[in-house]
Amino acid sequence: MIEPTFGIGIHRYIFGPLNDAALEMLKTNIEESMHKWLREYLELKNIEVTRDDEKLEIKLTYKITKTKTIVVYVFQTELE
Repeated sequence: MIEPTFGIGIHRYIFGPLNDAALEMLKTNIEESMHKWLREYLELKNIEVTRDDEKLEIKLTYKITKTKTIVVYVFQTELE
Protein backbone atom coordinates (compact mmCIF):
# COMPACT_ATOMS: atom_id res chain seq x y z
CA MET A 1 0.00 0.00 0.00
CA ILE A 2 1.32 3.42 -0.90
CA GLU A 3 0.55 6.23 1.53
CA PRO A 4 1.32 9.60 -0.09
CA THR A 5 1.15 11.52 3.20
CA PHE A 6 3.71 9.29 4.95
CA GLY A 7 6.97 11.04 5.82
CA ILE A 8 8.04 14.66 5.99
CA GLY A 9 9.29 15.45 2.48
CA ILE A 10 12.92 15.72 3.57
CA HIS A 11 14.01 16.61 0.04
CA ARG A 12 12.49 20.08 0.61
CA TYR A 13 15.01 20.62 3.38
CA ILE A 14 18.03 19.02 1.75
CA PHE A 15 17.67 20.97 -1.48
CA GLY A 16 16.24 24.18 -0.04
CA PRO A 17 17.59 26.92 2.22
CA LEU A 18 18.33 25.71 5.73
CA ASN A 19 18.11 28.70 8.00
CA ASP A 20 17.14 28.48 11.67
CA ALA A 21 13.42 28.69 10.88
CA ALA A 22 13.67 25.81 8.37
CA LEU A 23 15.57 23.66 10.88
CA GLU A 24 12.89 24.28 13.50
CA MET A 25 10.16 23.43 10.98
CA LEU A 26 12.02 20.23 10.07
CA LYS A 27 12.17 19.24 13.73
CA THR A 28 8.45 19.97 14.17
CA ASN A 29 7.56 17.98 11.04
CA ILE A 30 9.55 14.99 12.32
CA GLU A 31 7.82 15.15 15.71
CA GLU A 32 4.36 15.38 14.14
CA SER A 33 5.00 12.62 11.62
CA MET A 34 6.41 10.22 14.19
CA HIS A 35 3.44 10.89 16.45
CA LYS A 36 0.95 10.39 13.63
CA TRP A 37 2.41 7.20 12.19
CA LEU A 38 4.44 5.53 14.93
CA ARG A 39 3.02 6.57 18.31
CA GLU A 40 1.78 3.09 19.20
CA TYR A 41 5.23 1.61 18.47
CA LEU A 42 7.71 4.30 19.52
CA GLU A 43 7.99 6.92 22.23
CA LEU A 44 10.02 9.84 20.95
CA LYS A 45 12.52 11.04 23.56
CA ASN A 46 14.58 13.66 21.73
CA ILE A 47 15.26 15.18 18.31
CA GLU A 48 18.39 17.13 17.46
CA VAL A 49 18.63 18.83 14.08
CA THR A 50 21.94 20.47 13.20
CA ARG A 51 23.70 21.65 10.09
CA ASP A 52 26.97 23.12 8.98
CA ASP A 53 28.15 24.26 5.57
CA GLU A 54 28.49 20.70 4.31
CA LYS A 55 25.95 18.44 6.03
CA LEU A 56 22.58 18.11 7.71
CA GLU A 57 22.35 15.82 10.74
CA ILE A 58 19.19 14.56 12.42
CA LYS A 59 19.59 12.58 15.63
CA LEU A 60 16.49 10.78 16.93
CA THR A 61 16.32 9.17 20.34
CA TYR A 62 13.28 7.00 20.92
CA LYS A 63 12.04 4.06 22.97
CA ILE A 64 10.49 1.01 21.35
CA THR A 65 7.24 0.58 23.27
CA LYS A 66 7.08 -3.20 23.22
CA THR A 67 10.66 -3.93 24.32
CA LYS A 68 11.47 -0.69 26.18
CA THR A 69 14.71 -0.52 24.16
CA ILE A 70 16.21 2.95 23.70
CA VAL A 71 17.47 3.60 20.17
CA VAL A 72 19.56 6.47 18.85
CA TYR A 73 19.33 6.88 15.10
CA VAL A 74 21.52 9.38 13.26
CA PHE A 75 20.73 10.52 9.72
CA GLN A 76 23.39 12.54 7.90
CA THR A 77 23.44 13.85 4.38
CA GLU A 78 25.70 16.17 2.46
CA LEU A 79 24.17 19.44 1.39
CA GLU A 80 24.41 20.72 -2.14
